[in-house]
Amino acid sequence: MIGWTGASGGSAMTRVLVFGFSVTEETAGFVPLVKRALAGEIAVDRKAVGGAAIAVVPYLGRLLRYDRYDYVLFEIATCLRYAEADPGRYDTALAEIVAQVRQGGAVPCFVNLFRGPVDYRTDRLVRSIRAIADKEDLPLLDLTDRMVQAKAEGRLADFLRDGTHTTPLGAACYADEIGAFLRQVVRDRPWVNTTNTVCEARFRYIPATSFGAVAGVLERKGVKLSYVELAAGAMLRGTLSEELTFRGLLFAMGPSTGILEVASGGMAHKATAYDEFSYYRRFSYWLRTLPESRNFIVRQLDLEPKAVLRKGDRHSGPRVGQIAGILAEAVGEQGPVCLSE
Repeated sequence: MIGWTGASGGSAMTRVLVFGFSVTEETAGFVPLVKRALAGEIAVDRKAVGGAAIAVVPYLGRLLRYDRYDYVLFEIATCLRYAEADPGRYDTALAEIVAQVRQGGAVPCFVNLFRGPVDYRTDRLVRSIRAIADKEDLPLLDLTDRMVQAKAEGRLADFLRDGTHTTPLGAACYADEIGAFLRQVVRDRPWVNTTNTVCEARFRYIPATSFGAVAGVLERKGVKLSYVELAAGAMLRGTLSEELTFRGLLFAMGPSTGILEVASGGMAHKATAYDEFSYYRRFSYWLRTLPESRNFIVRQLDLEPKAVLRKGDRHSGPRVGQIAGILAEAVGEQGPVCLSE
């Protein structure tokens, strides 16, 4: 059973998941401050995947276990823009995210934080988030206007050290606003999630270790995934179940990763798993709309990536791919499949 409850209904502490990208992932960012401020009244968990964008989030729904929470707060407006010319792609991903959270029994909420290069007078991503929150009556905290004003006043660097990631003052300011927002949401829209089901959505994450040996585990702020390792020239290949088609990969990026060749549906593409931030290891992804195919091949190329690291020493040894997951989509008329756990 899932349902609303009155202020006195139930003794279990309200559970909130904060999911986001690199700003949520920051060790000294806003999340630890929110957790400390709400300790004893709201239990706050964090899961974050830096280097990603909204398009990949629907594939991660089952991994994030929305059924374990009463509210899920998404900090996903700080990602790279990928559909400004086709904002319907934002709308589709957001609608899927909202549906998955609701199917898991939780209330989806959003917080829009500032990303330096974005022009908020024309930004279609934030517009899409505001539109779905309004249409679906979802809690939304939008802090972009405040940072736009701080930028106009020449004070942005006081809050964001690089225009996006927080300074200590910025983390404290975000935490104050987000903590107060969560308190208000829980007070005004008290919800108890007592479901024990996990909904399998149209978009699926399949561990790469289903097709290859476990080489290690990468963990980043609440997301812990095993991966398959590919030396230069090595391949990972597989065939998905009949109802699925291949769409992309979730992989590690770090000092020794490089360039992958991804083949499916009679087409081959290069997927770069290395960039200027690859002095440390993190998750990233490659995602495309491809011809329908259950089959895929991923090969680690013996090529030197061109990106120049912002800091640290460049790895001089062979390139090694680390594939965590296969991103797949159900084809045909597929509804959510709910699995009791």
